[in-house]
Amino acid sequence: MRISKLDDFTSPMIELEQYTTKGNLAARWIRLAKDMGDIPMGCTVADLGCGTGVLGLGALFCGASNAIMIDIDQSALDIVYNNAGSEGFSKNIEIICSDVAAVTLEHTDLILCNPPWGTQKMGADAPFLEAIRNAGVPAYMLHSSDAKHVAARFDSWGWHVHEVFSAQFDLGSSHTHHTRRRVMTQATLWRLLPPDATSPDRS
Repeated sequence: MRISKLDDFTSPMIELEQYTTKGNLAARWIRLAKDMGDIPMGCTVADLGCGTGVLGLGALFCGASNAIMIDIDQSALDIVYNNAGSEGFSKNIEIICSDVAAVTLEHTDLILCNPPWGTQKMGADAPFLEAIRNAGVPAYMLHSSDAKHVAARFDSWGWHVHEVFSAQFDLGSSHTHHTRRRVMTQATLWRLLPPDATSPDRS
């Protein structure tokens, strides 16, 4: 309920594939990560391509101490700042307006990411995959269920790759090219653990 009450995009940009991760899906995602032991009390999470901040703030709701919010869209980050303030987390977030390829993630325990899926620009998700690899920490990534390269790419890098669940992703009617009232697509949540993880089931 807290996630669902956060402010959403006012003018989402199709070129950035700005779609909100709805409250019920975000809550399921964050709760599962918490139950798996990937959001311990006091940890720092990074929300790559954070949009309005539902994932990073959701992690704060579940016990994380700090959330690094990274997005290339300053207007989205303004919404993140307002959402954090309304929930009393202004001092628990770090806001970075940047392409993820230019960010070095240090002192980060977990990455949460719903990247652009590449429907508008082929390969738009590649910098996000590389950022996760370079950070070398556990990550949860939501991606189109049609995307076969996510598991293949991380597997080739020696990561532990686990399909957590698949669910309907609600695209809403955010953009003018959506002629129907609601547009749904299938999405898969991946749990990605670096090669040096002691166990692929580190719960």
